[in-house]
Amino acid sequence: MRSKLRKAIFASAILSTAVLYSCGGGGSGESSSSNSSPSTPLPGPIASSVVKVLAQTVSGSNYQDYQVNICDLKPDGTISCGNNLNPTPKTANITFDYGIEYEFLNGNVLLKGSDIKAYYFDFATGTINKLTNGKDVAGNVLSNQLDFRIYNVASDANSNFEICASDDSSKGYVVITKSGKYVVNTGGDINKFYYKGNDSDFVVVTDNINHRTYRIDTDGNVSEIKDNGTSIEFQTLLAKIGDNILVKATNSAVYFLKDDGTVAKLVPSTSSNSVDARMIKVGSDFYIAVRDGNNLYYYKNNTALLKNPITIFGGSLTSYALDGSGNLYYYNLDNNNNIGVGAVTTNSQILPTKVVSSYDGLIGTSAGVIALDNYNKKVELLSITGNSIVSNPVYAGSNPDLFNAVSTCVDAKRNEPDGIYSIFNGEGTNQIMCIGNAVAYGSSVSSHNFSWIIYNNNGYNGKQIPITDSVYYVEFYNNKTIMYTGDLRSTKSTDYKIEICSAGSTTCTTIIGIRSFDVRKRYVKNNNYILAAAVQTNESSEKYDLYIADLLAGTSKQIFTDLSTYL
Repeated sequence: MRSKLRKAIFASAILSTAVLYSCGGGGSGESSSSNSSPSTPLPGPIASSVVKVLAQTVSGSNYQDYQVNICDLKPDGTISCGNNLNPTPKTANITFDYGIEYEFLNGNVLLKGSDIKAYYFDFATGTINKLTNGKDVAGNVLSNQLDFRIYNVASDANSNFEICASDDSSKGYVVITKSGKYVVNTGGDINKFYYKGNDSDFVVVTDNINHRTYRIDTDGNVSEIKDNGTSIEFQTLLAKIGDNILVKATNSAVYFLKDDGTVAKLVPSTSSNSVDARMIKVGSDFYIAVRDGNNLYYYKNNTALLKNPITIFGGSLTSYALDGSGNLYYYNLDNNNNIGVGAVTTNSQILPTKVVSSYDGLIGTSAGVIALDNYNKKVELLSITGNSIVSNPVYAGSNPDLFNAVSTCVDAKRNEPDGIYSIFNGEGTNQIMCIGNAVAYGSSVSSHNFSWIIYNNNGYNGKQIPITDSVYYVEFYNNKTIMYTGDLRSTKSTDYKIEICSAGSTTCTTIIGIRSFDVRKRYVKNNNYILAAAVQTNESSEKYDLYIADLLAGTSKQIFTDLSTYL
């Protein structure tokens, strides 16, 4: 974990934590300076570990003696640390007093030395090495040790990659992999486009100067993504399932890039600035809808299911939806210019429009779609039966919880940033979760809410749960919504929280509540834990606490307390 804990004193030690995992490591670069002592092997495994951390410790009267240790957090909160991995003595070697920059899912860790160079801790061998195994995006081998004059470390990372921008804009950015390889892209601007999934085995980056797009794998392999031999530059991420992504390119075309590296052009050219998409996977097939203004395209994998696009009514993400079978629904006008919902089945059959009383938004479920009608305070449950669309209206007066939940999720879908940073999750399934703003039935005030919608044999149920604080970060993990919330204006001891909200629940659970200016998180995904550093503030000093939270149990434990700062 990269945080201010790097300089926090606890029991005569400064701890800068990076979570380590129990699975194996990867390759590495050239060994450290020949002046250093041999790398110290890892100590034997310590029984009953909750989680391992790589800790930078400092001792001595002036805190001048840096050590790097693997420490074990025990269930009772005690710590057991192994041997020093830092070269000794300090006067003869580079030390890692600039700390731990980023940890990868396999336990390997990116380090920054006091020489402003990049080093690499190999978890499998327990050694620290220079990061020298590199190349540029053209495939040219680079054997020099990576210079660490880069920034944005850990802010643009996933479990297997770190994307670092250079402090010199002309040098582009660097991609560092979990296997100890690095790739330099001197023609790229990290703010233009890049794709990184949470645990993906590749990242996609662009060269916006030469207008090219590259895929970089965890082994450091680089391949250019082309359209029938022609270079293309990706521009906007529209939708994703796993690591299968829909992207708009600078040539105005929409491409479907699968996780196996294949790429297909779906829409040859878009004509509006309002382009978005939805995608659902059914078995091994992908059903895709792409909206270009009021034109709606429909595909099965890379094959068009419609000869020409459909003209829809009301151009936004909520104007169309896919159900769990891949059928496409959309707002349009019937022959009498009445607002309705039309549909196209997966075998390309266009169904007659079903008249509805409003067009406030569509949400796809496993069984059909839900249409919101704010004016008449109802939702309509639409599905396909035979060759027609059938509707079952549910009024807010009889089921306010469902109406309120649908209102929230329509807002979340309409305002979903970049179509991927999941404040709206689960469309096309039997469980939808979202965070948005909506006016609850019987109220006149819009409020921030977590909502869920569940479909089962008993029909649809939903719930809207108010969120009292500002939401700073949201993600969905193991069918739970994890939120980081807080209120900077408050003076309470629990201004900041890590909360868990689950579908089917009536309240959200606070697993960590703290007075904090900075909550840094890191998942230990194989153990369902979060490790979080919290800044405790009082009138005279700033102190740190370290918590570990169990996502499955919904509980947390304070591991360290009252860590004083050392600047």
